[in-house]
Amino acid sequence: QAYGHYFDLVIINNDIEETIRELQHAIERVSLEPQWVPVSWVY
Repeated sequence: QAYGHYFDLVIINNDIEETIRELQHAIERVSLEPQWVPVSWVY
């Protein structure tokens, strides 16, 4: 809980098929949504 704000997604691997679905959905979402990083990380 103390570090929850550092993560965009938490996947609990109790069921491999559900885990794979969640991962595929997350990958699709990341590929479609704009991403950003602070400029200080780039230079």
